[in-house]
Amino acid sequence: MLEKSGVLSRSSGAVLLLCEDCRVPLTKGKIPRFALANGLFRGNLPERFRDLTWVEEMVCSIYRTTAHVTRLYQSSNPTDPLVFHGNTCAHDMNVLSTATVLSRTPADILGQLSVVFVGPGPLKDSALKSIFRVRKAKIWDFLLWLKDNNSLYRTRLLSLENLSLYADDDSVPGLRDAVIVDSDLSSQETFEEETAGLEEHPASMLSNDGVSDDSSTPKIFVEAMGVSDPEGDKIAGRTYTASALRNLVRKDGEQPDLIISRGSAPIGEYKNHDLFPGMFPTLDPFGSGGFEDPLRPFPISFLKHAEYCLDICDRSFRYHKYFMFVVLNILQRRTAHLHTHFTVRRSHFDSVARKLISLSPELIQSVANHLEKDGKVMDLTPEQLEVMGLLTKVNAVAAQIPGSQASKIKLRNIIRAYMGFIGMPLIFFTLNTNAAHSPIMQVIFGDETVDLGKRFPVLATASERALRLAKDPVAAADFFHFCVVKFFSHMLGWNFEESKSSEAGSILGKVRAFFGTCEYTERANLHGHFLIWLQGGLNPSELHARLRDSQDFQERFFSFFEHIIHHHLPDVELPEDSSFEPRTQRPPLPSLYQTIEEWDEVFLTEIKACGEVLQRHLCRK
Repeated sequence: MLEKSGVLSRSSGAVLLLCEDCRVPLTKGKIPRFALANGLFRGNLPERFRDLTWVEEMVCSIYRTTAHVTRLYQSSNPTDPLVFHGNTCAHDMNVLSTATVLSRTPADILGQLSVVFVGPGPLKDSALKSIFRVRKAKIWDFLLWLKDNNSLYRTRLLSLENLSLYADDDSVPGLRDAVIVDSDLSSQETFEEETAGLEEHPASMLSNDGVSDDSSTPKIFVEAMGVSDPEGDKIAGRTYTASALRNLVRKDGEQPDLIISRGSAPIGEYKNHDLFPGMFPTLDPFGSGGFEDPLRPFPISFLKHAEYCLDICDRSFRYHKYFMFVVLNILQRRTAHLHTHFTVRRSHFDSVARKLISLSPELIQSVANHLEKDGKVMDLTPEQLEVMGLLTKVNAVAAQIPGSQASKIKLRNIIRAYMGFIGMPLIFFTLNTNAAHSPIMQVIFGDETVDLGKRFPVLATASERALRLAKDPVAAADFFHFCVVKFFSHMLGWNFEESKSSEAGSILGKVRAFFGTCEYTERANLHGHFLIWLQGGLNPSELHARLRDSQDFQERFFSFFEHIIHHHLPDVELPEDSSFEPRTQRPPLPSLYQTIEEWDEVFLTEIKACGEVLQRHLCRK
């Protein structure tokens, strides 16, 4: 069983593309973990259903666990009345919605949608239809196909009565009545205030190219966003305590039966391979290939399976509006449950340890069950009360959840450990990449027409590049990772294979160590913060002593900084060129120039041109 895109036809015969993760097990006669034969075959969604909208999929899904809030800004430019930008944010719901009859009714869908419109208005029906399109015939055709081909849908009742509540081709009925309109605020000023940053937001690249004044087709830039819960605020304190108690007695590899529903039909989140196929029928049309399938010959963890889905050549997972946010929230909940532990003061450690040894695992488990079911303390037995007595001397902590305050404290402690071992870092810098303009990003997105060998490669329009960035955030993350690796490899001379500086070093000398974290800016761009330790670098006390004791060192030290730090651009005359955009071009190659003087002239001209475009900013009030 082979993936079609991994087999190439050549005049000499077929060529099979294999990654190292698959090649190694095959040489040993084993099935690779991520082979389709390892329960990962999902089948292909028929061509006629590949234009299903995300709302139409909601209408057809068995399980629903997210609500969606769309914030839409109308262009303040009167010449672009059909240009909109904003975001749709997925919110994890406390109650899992399970449908026994399909399609879902408009009232059911409206309970999970909300729209906030900011602009002079009016909000045209065509804009709502563009984002929340529902086609009655398409939905019914898909449901009939699912009932015939997807085992999860064979027992579901299909209702033409429910379907008749929708229009033939329009937005969700009743949605306009649920729209919150704010025509007093300036859409442009509000958007810039909420997405402040040095770089322009990708939505500012959106223009009304090709849309005439009498056209009813809007051009909309809508980012997919999600609300995560790194602090575990949605998890009750009793649940944290119960999880910590279970982790005291949990066997290696054993997972608790976490339930994500508080409704009448609870659905297990662990080892439930039907959960994701039931939520996303367009991603798993045959109901196979789900997460944590017990029949899978070689088990795959939830995290690795999610990474696999976002990396395969079929990009439907990464293009999906909210798949990745559902995965993220489940991962965070699991981390909160599986990595919640007790801490105890040193003065109480011996007494708590002795008491803990005397308690049986079954007794601790019974108290955990009692707490999670909101049982009363007065109903506990005397033996169970001894377990409760331990809770007065311990604290439940979960420091493994990415983005939580506890995880940030852990990162700071790692930095302090580096400083205790190596000394003070010598350089702190922030690395900002710009995916919307980069030709490399367009290639990562899948644009095969871009020629990276040219200094001025031909790219898609700015509007199209902005839409690509909103469509594929995974490609943007891959681009950011590519930039970080190449910057450290070529500019800082770091050898990632050997985890040390290369022999040649870099523009700063040889790097001894570095530490970095990344985050999203308010303008939808990833950027990283890094600390650099250099070999031979001086700590502040040593530096002060050298500056005090050596006049020569002092002169060279300040001369270096005066040479590299400037408060002005080179004094070079440049012709005005409003179309100049250095972020879409390759820099000139020094090898093309005969003398160092020629290169210096070109180099200063490039600095002046880039500085005028990228470093000269307008003050916004």
